[in-house]
Amino acid sequence: MLFYNIFLMGILPSCPTCGIKNWISINEIKYKVECFGCRNSFLISAEEKWHYKLNTLFEMGYSRQGLCPVILVLGQLLGDARNSFLFTASLDIFNERDDSIYYDKKIKPVTDLDIVCILDGKFIIGEVKHNNKLFTKKDFDTMYEVALRIRPDKIIFSSMSEQPSELINKYIADLNDKLKLYKIEVEWYPLDSYIFEPSYVR
Repeated sequence: MLFYNIFLMGILPSCPTCGIKNWISINEIKYKVECFGCRNSFLISAEEKWHYKLNTLFEMGYSRQGLCPVILVLGQLLGDARNSFLFTASLDIFNERDDSIYYDKKIKPVTDLDIVCILDGKFIIGEVKHNNKLFTKKDFDTMYEVALRIRPDKIIFSSMSEQPSELINKYIADLNDKLKLYKIEVEWYPLDSYIFEPSYVR
């Protein structure tokens, strides 16, 4: 984790004047430091404890953009591959009839696709959420419209919840029926059970 800069190593000394804790990266450690709050200069202890901080970019992707379940699904799809696997980052989908998207950056996309990949020659798109409660009927209606335009081989839905709810199963079945004519499969993509089990930290 340290090698890939997912966790950053440093110290967290408290300012003796104002008491604010100051995060200082291992690359910026000096014997005398300046407090980020009161700007007082003070000496750090010779026996400071090491602290670890999550990389800000990784934190934003995990907490604000919801990338963790997307990464898990992509990783599992890669593991399912027998011959080839290609993927791209999440894509915004715009209305192709709206020419203003080419010069007006304020135009909002119709939706974004969390999963866009080619697995063993099959074009797959998908929607991934942190948990089942975040899925709405609109997600399935929008995916129907997108599917009619880009014609994937398969649409998947997935989340960090182990099983889909009855309502999600109904939405998937309805969407599957509507897209049968176009030979587009629709399914719930379950994550492997070991993901939800505790594991030892090494």
